[in-house]
Amino acid sequence: MFYRTKAWRIAIDGFLWAAIALFAWFLLTRHFVALMAATGRWQRPSISRVTVGQVQRDANDVFTDVLIMVDKDGKQHLTRLPKDELYGVKPDEKMWIIRPPYVSVGVSPPAYRFSFARLAMEFPEIFLLICCTWLFMRFKSRLGKPFDEYVGPAKPTSNYVVPSPESWGRSKNFVGKGQDKNS
Repeated sequence: MFYRTKAWRIAIDGFLWAAIALFAWFLLTRHFVALMAATGRWQRPSISRVTVGQVQRDANDVFTDVLIMVDKDGKQHLTRLPKDELYGVKPDEKMWIIRPPYVSVGVSPPAYRFSFARLAMEFPEIFLLICCTWLFMRFKSRLGKPFDEYVGPAKPTSNYVVPSPESWGRSKNFVGKGQDKNS
């Protein structure tokens, strides 16, 4: 198969290490912001599908607008989402929202519209666990195998042949000064 070649293995391992570094960075920055924020609170993270009741534009807040959501039971809930994510949203429209684990006024709103990029930024633990598990399984599958079996056979780097000890002296066809070729 194509992924059994050395180049593909190196590319896949490099991608996994880069993904692990990216998700670890998301995790560390999220916790750093939570530690450094003056005000904020932890909330139960969730992903839910809601029906839009009304969008109220907030002229005083540059970052967020108010969204009035209607849940399955008909109850109305208020939450704040970023302005660019509420652009073009109409009443009675259904949408998925993500509630992140940490909310800070002016730094992180209490909800976001669902996207896979937002999911990776708000819940990097999931993707970090998946990448680490995959990388661990790749390394575990190589344990106990000879080096050449998973790297491939060694390829000669040049055509140079090491001379044998018998040929270390003068060659039989070499004729020195004052010597005859037949002697």
